[in-house]
Amino acid sequence: SCMVNNNNNNNNHYHAMVPHGLSVIVSAPAVFAFTGVADPDRHARCAEILARARQEREGRDDGPIMTTTTMGKGGDYAGQWLADEIRQLLEILQVPLGLRQFGYTDADIPSLVQGTLPQHRVTKISPRPVGEKELEMLFETAMNE
Repeated sequence: SCMVNNNNNNNNHYHAMVPHGLSVIVSAPAVFAFTGVADPDRHARCAEILARARQEREGRDDGPIMTTTTMGKGGDYAGQWLADEIRQLLEILQVPLGLRQFGYTDADIPSLVQGTLPQHRVTKISPRPVGEKELEMLFETAMNE
């Protein structure tokens, strides 16, 4: 979140400009789509909570929501479902998706990966193994939200 390229003065220096929470939430759909298969029940439960809150906020009752019980143990869907619910929440909050909105480009991905690798609080608590290749894929996905 501190590597945003500021081209306003043609100086191409990096400045700390992106609040941490914002940098996390705009990449969350990519992350949860990736981690969903590792713990589908937890991801589906979070998605269910967001879906029910959205329905309530919209004054709707669409009937049964796909839940951890009804979705079965396939698991591939849970992470994507959570990612979709987060995208809908961001749309309601009028928060643009993706990392490009902050001035990042594909050329920044190697630096973002290298900056993330030593952050063990991020990489070691992931429910799926995360290395350079996985981080590159996650940043590519988050870049193009």
